Amino acid sequence: MDFQLRLAHDLYRRAVNKAGGDRALADVVRDWIRQYVDGTTPQALGGKAAASRLTPEERRARARRAIHARWARAAAPLKPKSDEP
Repeated sequence: MDFQLRLAHDLYRRAVNKAGGDRALADVVRDWIRQYVDGTTPQALGGKAAASRLTPEERRARARRAIHARWARAAAPLKPKSDEP
């Protein structure tokens, strides 16, 4: 068994042991996927809570800053790789 397979197997076994068995690990993974799909991850909930405290003008300003930042990154010229060390 090569290193990557051993590492994956070891991580899987540790997760199973920590969760309390194969069934418990499957439940944990299923719950995490359900939360991710439903948008109820802790990160999503935190973002929704922060947005709920903002006024419509503040939300609009944040959205405007975000879109400008995305467009600035997209429009930035790519730096050519130099051949010199």
